Formats: sequence, C-alpha cells, structure tokens
Amino acid sequence: MYKSKYDIPLIIENTLPASSRSTTVFSLGNLKLSLSFLFRFLLSTLSVFWALLLGIASFFQGVWKENPWIKGLPWVRISILAVLAYVLIGKGLGVTFELNNPFGKEALVLPATSESTEEETISEATDRTKDLSPISPALLKHPHVKEFVDRFQPTAIEEMKLFGIPASIKMGQAIIESQAGKSVLASTSNNFFGIKCKAKCLGCTCKNYEDDNKYDMFRVFDSPWESWRAHSKLLCNPRYAKLPLYGKDYKKWAQGLKDAGYATDPNYATKLITVIEKYNLTMLDRM
Repeated sequence: MYKSKYDIPLIIENTLPASSRSTTVFSLGNLKLSLSFLFRFLLSTLSVFWALLLGIASFFQGVWKENPWIKGLPWVRISILAVLAYVLIGKGLGVTFELNNPFGKEALVLPATSESTEEETISEATDRTKDLSPISPALLKHPHVKEFVDRFQPTAIEEMKLFGIPASIKMGQAIIESQAGKSVLASTSNNFFGIKCKAKCLGCTCKNYEDDNKYDMFRVFDSPWESWRAHSKLLCNPRYAKLPLYGKDYKKWAQGLKDAGYATDPNYATKLITVIEKYNLTMLDRM
C-alpha cells in the first residue's frame, strides 16, 4: 500500500485478488497465441491460393504453346459473342414472359367488376385515412362528402366573395386534401388543405407528418375556419398570380394549381376536376 503526499492511502494493484491477476495474465497469453495462429493460418491460405493460381496459369500457358492454332482464333469476335449470349440468357425469362403475355403486364391486372360493393370501397378509403396524399375521388365515402359540403358550404362561398377564389375549387381541394375531413391532418390539426409551414414560421404551430420527406412540417390550426382563411391567403401569393385571370373556370384553375406546384401529385388536376364534377360543386360558384 502506498501513500500520497496528503497521507491518503492509495490502493493500487493489491485490490485485485491473486486469482484475478493470474487470470488476466493467462488471458493475455491466450490472446497472443490466438493472433499468432490466425496470422499463420491466413498466410498458409494465401500461399495455397497463390500456388493454385500459378498452376492454372502454367496449365493454360502449356496448352497455348502446344496448340498454335489457338492463337489464330478470332478472340475479339468470340468475346463479343460470349457477351451477347450472356445478355440474352440473362434476360431470357423476361423475353419469354412478354411472348407469353402479348398484351403486356397490364393484362395481368383484372379490372374491377360490378360485383365490388360500396362497403369494399369505403373500407379501402378508411385504410388510407393516414395518407397525406390527395385522395382519389373513387375512394371517397359519399355520405361523408355530402356532410362535408353541407358543413363548409357557407365558408367556401364567403371566401369566394372576399378573395375571388371559386367556391368549387376551394371545396374540391378541401375534399381531396382532407379526405372529406377524415384525414389525420384534418382530424388532429384542423388542416384541410395540406398547408405546410413556412421557412420561418413565426406565431404559428406546426407538426411533423411524413409526406415528401420526414422533415415536412404541417400547420396546426385552432379551428377549421382558420385553415380555410389561410388557404385563401396562400392563393394570393405571387406564385398563383395567374389564377384569378381564369375567372370561375374550374378546369383552368385546377390545371393552374398543378402547374404552379401546389401539390407534387402528377394527377392532382385530374383528381380535383373529377371531384368537382362528381359532386356538382360548380353550383357553389353561382351562389
């Protein structure tokens, strides 16, 4: 036992029992032996592998010398043919599949029959309630859409009169963006238009939902009305400056929103036009 200059006992090596110290030394010895054995094993393996390569090279060299006619073969053409054969063999299954299915891969997909019930469609729509993408009109549940339109019809008309945005466009966007109020954004954040946070979101609340990437942040509103007003203000940005020129032409508005980059969905304009016509939302523009 040793002492420091402050007369504090310093217990160094002797704190370990003798058995522990001997075990530590023995383990280090085993480690050295294991490393030595591993090194010799790898060295022997490499030696055998190198000898095998030399043997194969010598064999082919002997064949090459004893058969001069081999040198005269068109090796370039043979190599090209070998590559082509490999490519054809590698894609043989794909060629066979297309030949057996002359109508293409789409022929394997059976179209929906009239036997599909409305309950199946509703079930599929329910399974997508957490999907942030604009919903396909075919997956909408009709009773929910009617209730949604009846609920927000006055708001859509009021916003049209104040901001000049066709009520059919606002209602149609709200339906496909919020799945008629059933999406996770609408039900938990009162966000009916998929409005994302600005780069510097001051005085607003945002929440993360995965959309295009895991860092997408969406606005959280205190009431549905705030979401509708925020959407009206959003469409007043210079990015959408051309839209008011279309008047109440919902088709041009739909395509204009898509072209201006409101959504990344390539079928956004088609979905919007379809839902407007399916539920006769243009009647709101005449009120």
